[in-house]
Amino acid sequence: IDQKRQILEAFIQREVQYVHQLKGLKEFLDNTMLSLEENDKKAKETGSSTYVKKLFVDFFVSAKPIIAFHINMLALLFERMSQWQELEFRVGDIFEKNLELAVPKYELYSLLWEEIRPRFVSAKSEMSKIFPIKFWTSVARFESDNSIKMEAFLEQISQRVPFMSNVLCDIVKTTPHDAPDYFILESVLKKMKNLSDKILTLKEIAHQQRQSENEKEKQEK
Repeated sequence: IDQKRQILEAFIQREVQYVHQLKGLKEFLDNTMLSLEENDKKAKETGSSTYVKKLFVDFFVSAKPIIAFHINMLALLFERMSQWQELEFRVGDIFEKNLELAVPKYELYSLLWEEIRPRFVSAKSEMSKIFPIKFWTSVARFESDNSIKMEAFLEQISQRVPFMSNVLCDIVKTTPHDAPDYFILESVLKKMKNLSDKILTLKEIAHQQRQSENEKEKQEK
């Protein structure tokens, strides 16, 4: 039990820092999404730039429920850890309820992120005029406040699923089979492993595609 508590406390400690950064991302989204949509209505753009902007908007919108999920889960874990001395202490229900809601959101987010990642890096390096200057100013503010590049943090969100899968694996290993939430934790772990495998496969495919495109560009030069 002490080992399980140590794992949970270490996870919560990392989650506190992560949620702090997610709140910074939420502030960024609140400041920029409206300006993106307003700029989209006013601008006369080509079909290509309209598609790129819509892709970015869809991607950032997909992050919102993930932010809410982590904020809610952290609050519930804090409350539950105060009940540690209770004989029927459990956390499986918290992971089960929250992850059930988050799994499809993470899958969509990761799919869109692999699509826009090279576009985002390219657009950022050029300060692309497809987006209003307020967008890039807000990106710079987020990076300054959180001491991390925006693209690095967006990648971290996608990598959070494999990380949580490993944490859940450790929690299951330190939970007695007769504990009230053992089978719930085991069930949640299976779902997280499946999602983790999907995301890692998606990343590998995207990586191979980028390598192929880079090699093709070199050959054409």
